[in-house]
Amino acid sequence: MTKVQVHAGACGFSTVIEVQAGKKEANFHIETQCPSVQKLAAELTQGETFKIAFTKILDNPVFILAGRHLKHPGCPVPAAIIKATEVAAGLAVPKNAEIIFSQK
Repeated sequence: MTKVQVHAGACGFSTVIEVQAGKKEANFHIETQCPSVQKLAAELTQGETFKIAFTKILDNPVFILAGRHLKHPGCPVPAAIIKATEVAAGLAVPKNAEIIFSQK
């Protein structure tokens, strides 16, 4: 199982994503206080690992659900779900990603 935490930023919401994945199927447990991510999580309880990990953005099942439920296109949760799936299935190494702002 792979577990990641996402601190989305200005909205103040955090999300915990747990993924159990093999080469064929991924199972998800997503906890958050964000009402929009809660709706996405209600629909995304399982999926096909390779479709999630390797399908392009416009056809990706996670991004399709995000398009239905999330109000903010900059939300990092969908990308985190995909990265967690890759790691859980052994298709990627667990390496943190960051968005770092600097003011000039």
